[in-house]
Amino acid sequence: MIYSLKAVISCIAICFCTFLSFPVMAEATFVRPEDRNTPRNARLMVFVHGITSDGKAAWLNEESGAYWPQIVKDDDTFFGTDIIVYDYPSSYFGNGLSVSDLAAKFAEDMLAADGIDASTYDDVVFVAHSMGGLIVRRALLDSEVLRSITPAIFTFATPSGGSSLASVLDFFSSNSAVRDLRRSIDQEAGGADSFLVTLRNSWRNTHMARQTWSYCAFETIGTTKWLVFTAIPVDKLSAELLCDSGLTGIAANHSDIVRPINRFSHQHQQLVIWYIDTFPDSGLARRQEATEQVVIARCSTDHYGEDLYSTISSEIVRIGAQWRFTREMPQDWRQSFSAYIWELEPPKVLVLHYSCFQQGPETTEGRNESIVDFNNMLHELQTSGVKVVTFSRGFVRYPTFAHDNLALRDGLASHYSTDCQRLYAVPVPAKLEYATARELQEQFQDVVESALNSDCD
Repeated sequence: MIYSLKAVISCIAICFCTFLSFPVMAEATFVRPEDRNTPRNARLMVFVHGITSDGKAAWLNEESGAYWPQIVKDDDTFFGTDIIVYDYPSSYFGNGLSVSDLAAKFAEDMLAADGIDASTYDDVVFVAHSMGGLIVRRALLDSEVLRSITPAIFTFATPSGGSSLASVLDFFSSNSAVRDLRRSIDQEAGGADSFLVTLRNSWRNTHMARQTWSYCAFETIGTTKWLVFTAIPVDKLSAELLCDSGLTGIAANHSDIVRPINRFSHQHQQLVIWYIDTFPDSGLARRQEATEQVVIARCSTDHYGEDLYSTISSEIVRIGAQWRFTREMPQDWRQSFSAYIWELEPPKVLVLHYSCFQQGPETTEGRNESIVDFNNMLHELQTSGVKVVTFSRGFVRYPTFAHDNLALRDGLASHYSTDCQRLYAVPVPAKLEYATARELQEQFQDVVESALNSDCD
């Protein structure tokens, strides 16, 4: 039997699609409060899934059984925030709605007086995956009411520049949404009238960034379809467009980037950072008893990528320790910045890289400034009992390191004291590769365990 080439290719394309969903009515599930008639909080968080998924499968980690909206509900950081999961019809194939049509329906549902009625909240934020982020952006552009109450959106693997996978699938699909997701990093590639080019131009021309911050995460692991095709549907270049308040890579594929194993997973901790950045007072009253054992410093001057942070955080989880990221640390430690590390009680261990203190070029003046700042931090932490783990090759060579700088030498000596070691170091190569990553994991695990098990102050 002879099949046409297009029919054969179409069958292969269908095999590449892991999930096929059938049209259903859009609906919203209240996670908190469970009864929509219960008195509401002042803030609302809405989860919006991507193409071909649904409000359950999108956020569910099948390995651990964890459901991200439930993780958020159980995390005291989000105390005082109502949580809703929005579900809408979506599939790769068939005559699906365009992103603009989905956005219009979404805005209508969000403001329905007999439903969500988002206008009754002081603040609304959105956690959006993939195409869900585009739906949210289009809805905000079209609804003045939603714009006025949305201080931030948190997007995960949202293709603001389009997806190469969608460009391939568009050859076989009549779905308008798939056509909207075609790769279009620039106007020439996407066409002046393409959905994504129009969306980006509208977002910029209306100065949306002034009233709604955009935080973005992108996947760093390819998605494998039926063991024959591996690709990254939404790469960094596509995800970072329109992202103005925070961009981070997460070591997960396109689906798992929104399926945390537990509340210590990278994606959830990143959401916590973004949320606290948006609402600095969030959950403070309910977190008085919560003290993580390990805190990882995030710095604007870090020389290492997100793969390293994923490696570090996974090893902390592996040894059974609770952890979180700090807010983005300042470069200048002339003042007290302990509030960036903890709010009420200090952690047992602080993990950071020495590049946090590099403010300028590699000159004598710049290095001396870094030394002063690092020493100020050590002095500030000395009475707190916090142990410091640096992933930097430089400190492994102490005391010969910077031996001509008495201030740093004295500061290091107080933390390398044989009576109570407070400063630990893990050597990290200039370029992290697979062969060195395993060695780093083993060393980092040993060092952090030593710091955690230390009972001296």
